Amino acid sequence: MAGIATSRAGTAPADRSRDARWEFMLQAGRVPAGGKDQREFTRYLCRQLESTAINGMLQVARKSSARDGLLSGGFAGSVFQGLADEEYSRMLAARGGFGLGDQLYRQMTTSAQAIGAYRRTMEMSPAAGNAAQGASQKSDY
Repeated sequence: MAGIATSRAGTAPADRSRDARWEFMLQAGRVPAGGKDQREFTRYLCRQLESTAINGMLQVARKSSARDGLLSGGFAGSVFQGLADEEYSRMLAARGGFGLGDQLYRQMTTSAQAIGAYRRTMEMSPAAGNAAQGASQKSDY
């Protein structure tokens, strides 16, 4: 049980403050300009998506279990359980979860790299750029 409560030594407060920064930026409708901050922000968003998916699975699992009876918890119990499930899903995603967030991040970064390489190729080769523009302007009519 001790392994569940512990986190990586010395990084938990830094992770929380960085996540709070990203959350503030999201609420303000801003994104980092680029570089390392943009990569960390993208990783944060992927973790949040994974957390949402895990939370959905927890909710479905809770609904499928029988919870009627004297100790069902009522409305307050269901609210508390929902909040607890949200926190469990965040914790699972922060620790790697099911790998969905990491896989999504890898896919996004490789796609961005491919798009960047394509754009650089088009900028370096004026002939290729002109051919591509001419091809897109042709019409069948």
